[in-house]
Amino acid sequence: MSNDNEVPGSMVIVAQGPDDQYAYEVPPIDSAAVAGNMFGDLIQRDIYLQKNIYYPVRSIFEQGTKEKKEINKKVSDQVDGLLKQITQGKREATRQERVDVMSAVLHKMESDLEGYK
Repeated sequence: MSNDNEVPGSMVIVAQGPDDQYAYEVPPIDSAAVAGNMFGDLIQRDIYLQKNIYYPVRSIFEQGTKEKKEINKKVSDQVDGLLKQITQGKREATRQERVDVMSAVLHKMESDLEGYK
């Protein structure tokens, strides 16, 4: 859509209606304002996405990782404590003793979690 009266640097906005097509010529000064508004809208959208989606989701994942580390540390500490009791600190625990203790600790944790349901 070319217009003989079009001012250099102007922007033509074409809108499609249900039955017709409309063209609006925006003068150069307004063109910069429209482009600036579009850029500003993009920045606002990015800020909105960061505040309302990216940061909350990231914090959920970080929280899950933090909780998982705490649980692993708790299990490890419990297993080490029980193995020290079994071996009375005088010998290295056998593989089977480690498996049995780990299984018992995990079973206890599962039963504790069922109490929260």
